[in-house]
Amino acid sequence: MGGGFFRDKKGMGLWCFVIYLGIENYSFVELFSTLLAVKIAFSRGWFNLCLEYDSSWVVDIFNDKTKPRRNLSNFWDHCSTRNLHITHIFREGNGCADKLANFGVYNRADFWWDETPSFLLNEFIRNTFQLHSYRFRFV
Repeated sequence: MGGGFFRDKKGMGLWCFVIYLGIENYSFVELFSTLLAVKIAFSRGWFNLCLEYDSSWVVDIFNDKTKPRRNLSNFWDHCSTRNLHITHIFREGNGCADKLANFGVYNRADFWWDETPSFLLNEFIRNTFQLHSYRFRFV
């Protein structure tokens, strides 16, 4: 289950998606959803992308520090020649994508929205104003 949330340079939500990939390993889902987001962005005419990602492994692939898995290499070849800037953020700063992925897990289907869905509004506002949501665990 992967998700992506597109914003413009002012931080306004443009488009978001959830893709249900069934049972796959974490690495495949992380990279596939990122590559899909890049492909979607280019198909919509958004050519200069800044990606924030909470997976350092995916960031390393985009920064040529490691190679993608073989079954994603063709998809990667399409994305690697594009104008992309990718940075690592902590999970607490990636709440919108996290909520989208959880929505996909619960509903087991693919979804696309042209506006911020209602279940994501609180997290979107929190993220827009950089109010991170921290996870606490009590033992």
